Amino acid sequence: MTEKCVKGYIVASIIEGVRGALYEGRIDQDHVEVALGSHAGLLEEKIDPFRWYPVEVLEGLNHLLAEARGGNRRAAMFELGAEQFELLSAMGVHQQLSFSNGKVSESLPNEIASWGRLVSTMMRSVYSFSRATFEADPAAPGRYILDWRGIEGLGEIVLESTLGFMTALAQRSAGPDVRVKMERPAPSRARFVFEGARER
Repeated sequence: MTEKCVKGYIVASIIEGVRGALYEGRIDQDHVEVALGSHAGLLEEKIDPFRWYPVEVLEGLNHLLAEARGGNRRAAMFELGAEQFELLSAMGVHQQLSFSNGKVSESLPNEIASWGRLVSTMMRSVYSFSRATFEADPAAPGRYILDWRGIEGLGEIVLESTLGFMTALAQRSAGPDVRVKMERPAPSRARFVFEGARER
């Protein structure tokens, strides 16, 4: 697959919000057509959660929801990402991925390795074009890094919602005190840094 794509269950998790905002008049049809372009017709279709959709669809939907919610875009996208995680968890996606085989460092404690494997597999299963590894930061005990590569062309608005998603996932898996920050050291790479994780 050469086109950059995102799994349908991510699209399905936010498209209802866009449909609702359009119905309520918080966004208008012209903005939908600008944001989604030739994919605007998806608002009228049933989304297949297991199909791959162009990543531009996700970016367009995020822009529309940011517009509909108003206020600070980063805060709105963080909140959206957390909501996506809760919805996918309710759908059983979180539980399915907990049996995953994502790439993690063999030296990690078992509990940390378990949720590290979960977050790295989540990235690989959601996006067709990226790869992720999870490891301890040798310079800072108790800090862990998800290194996400191959994301050139991915818009910042998607990374902002991914930060909310990752924070919700990590706090569910490794305790409510986990803090997550995101860095983008290169256009093709992002790093999610986790601190405050604990073994249960």
